[in-house]
Amino acid sequence: MGFVRKMIEQLVSKHHIDDSRIYVTGLSNGCAMTRRIANEASDLITAAACMSLHLLTETDPDYTAVPVMTIMGTNDDLYLANEDMPGATENFERWKQMNNCQGAYEVTWSSGESVTWTYKDCDNQTEVALVTIDDGGHMLYQNEQTNINTTQLAWDFIKKFKK
Repeated sequence: MGFVRKMIEQLVSKHHIDDSRIYVTGLSNGCAMTRRIANEASDLITAAACMSLHLLTETDPDYTAVPVMTIMGTNDDLYLANEDMPGATENFERWKQMNNCQGAYEVTWSSGESVTWTYKDCDNQTEVALVTIDDGGHMLYQNEQTNINTTQLAWDFIKKFKK
């Protein structure tokens, strides 16, 4: 995490990046890393959206609510929980708790059997979203294992937020 913090600091400084819009994303292990960065560097990260894995570490004691979106395919072996790892629903509920979201989730997008569930009443005006791609696998890029533009879904989610 020290490396990530230093990298963000240098990028913001050298390239005049708006530090109120630091977003992270990733696929598979990159998604687990995205989650960890959002968890352990919540003071720096504006929002996170990634696909095909979950937060695999303990909640950081200094964590403050960050908007997060997870995109999962229903045919991905990691969609359902097993003895080694939480599933998509468990991850969604964990972020709900971490962000202190109140009330029920809303359906905020759908296409056929694919759907986004979003908790909107969360600390720091954040949201927690789970996109389930019906019949999608692990590699959820458009024209790869889905016809849905998952990259656009992720961008549309994170770009709404500014610290």
